[in-house]
Amino acid sequence: MELFSLLEKNEQRQIRIFQLLLEHSNLSINEMLVQLSVDRATFKEDLSLLKENLAKFDGQIVLDVSDGKIFLRRLGNLSMTDVYYSYLKDAVKYQILMYLLEYGSFERQKILDLLSLSSATFTRRIREINVLLAEFHLQIKNGKLLGSESQIRYFYYHLLWFGRPYLVNLREFEDTTSDILLNLLKKEFGFPFTDDGQIKFKIWMAITRKRLRNIKKENPNYENLPNQLFEENAFLLSLQAILARFFIQHAFVWNQNETLVFYIFMISNFTLDTENAHVHKFLLQEKSRDSLVVQLNGLFKATLDEIFYRYTFTNTFSDKIALTIIQNHSRLVYFRGWVNIFGHQGLQSRVKKINEQKILDVCETLTQRALEISNYSEFDKQNIRLELFIRYASVLQIIFKEVESCINVACDFSYERIMIDAVIEIIRERITATFPITLTRYNKNNQYDIILTNQVKEYPLQKNARVFVMLSNEYDFDFPYVNEILKECYLEKIDLRMRS
Repeated sequence: MELFSLLEKNEQRQIRIFQLLLEHSNLSINEMLVQLSVDRATFKEDLSLLKENLAKFDGQIVLDVSDGKIFLRRLGNLSMTDVYYSYLKDAVKYQILMYLLEYGSFERQKILDLLSLSSATFTRRIREINVLLAEFHLQIKNGKLLGSESQIRYFYYHLLWFGRPYLVNLREFEDTTSDILLNLLKKEFGFPFTDDGQIKFKIWMAITRKRLRNIKKENPNYENLPNQLFEENAFLLSLQAILARFFIQHAFVWNQNETLVFYIFMISNFTLDTENAHVHKFLLQEKSRDSLVVQLNGLFKATLDEIFYRYTFTNTFSDKIALTIIQNHSRLVYFRGWVNIFGHQGLQSRVKKINEQKILDVCETLTQRALEISNYSEFDKQNIRLELFIRYASVLQIIFKEVESCINVACDFSYERIMIDAVIEIIRERITATFPITLTRYNKNNQYDIILTNQVKEYPLQKNARVFVMLSNEYDFDFPYVNEILKECYLEKIDLRMRS
């Protein structure tokens, strides 16, 4: 779902003008007319309204027209989201959705009066919203938002996280109750949320409280939750006990379904600090319990093994990729829909910026295989395909860059630590290679491309590292040979990178 689909047509055009100016700095009026496919009178009105809207930001960003060209100048600190939200918060469709979040349902005449809409216009807007909500498997019917409870909360989380400025969310969702629960979870399980993850958590908590209040007398839809995860899962049982005790104290009903909704949100939306040892262990262990996520993770690993069958990544790098993929696949399995800023047009432009055809080919293979494993409907496949492709592309670009651009060199010299650092600097000065190289002290727990040492040793834990014993690091004799071996290693990496 494209965020700006919630705006009126003329507002969408104004946002498009703004985006074009961000992309090109300045454009002629004639170029704008071609890009927007509108007549001159319509464009003039849209430009005037955009300029009027930007004026609300007290001169932080200014739109000028001179000699038939349009310029955008920044004079202060302002984010794109601030500009987008200035339109979004007043949009009728957005206000209808936020009303449903706050009150759970609406009486038709009451909301007509509130929004000053005719009955025909309101009916038209509801129909348009339902077209957008179909991607999330949701629908407004008889004054209520219908669908699974996890999808309803997921949709609102996306709408608030991607649709509003950071400081707006920070101010609105700052509350002591969420802070208490955050600290409790950190104390009980030993893992923290990221800074952004804490805001995401507070948004989710606010949505959860509103939904629990509004569905108190109803039977919410909890379909498609992974109830099997509770079987012999000590973490979920502990989480259930903590959350139930916490929410019951605040007069909310809490059950295992609610814990599962909380759990899959936490796993799937990048809230946890994956550099934390407890989080690392938790994610790898907990997600091995889910058969479909495990199957998708296995598909990704097998595909990489086909491409980089002779290359061994460091444990740190492999874990970083694995944790990202686990979260991506968890979201793919448990949630439907995605609120994005630029829609498919923006995603397609990101694809065009990927110059490496090999990455695109691998992404296409991964996406196709993942969708076959997931057994989605054709409707869901069409909505998911491009997002999944981009997510794979983002990860693969990092992996290909790791293989291509850096030779990892360890220095293992029989000196005290400060002297090793001094020798590393001497070596760094004498290397003539034109490609990136990292020079670090040797650590037996890491994998390297090359190990430079001053004594003949064996390194049984190193799977692919080439060992070069220097006759002396005080003279230049060895360095032509060192440079040659570095070049050979780099070319080998390029060769591995291009293998299929």
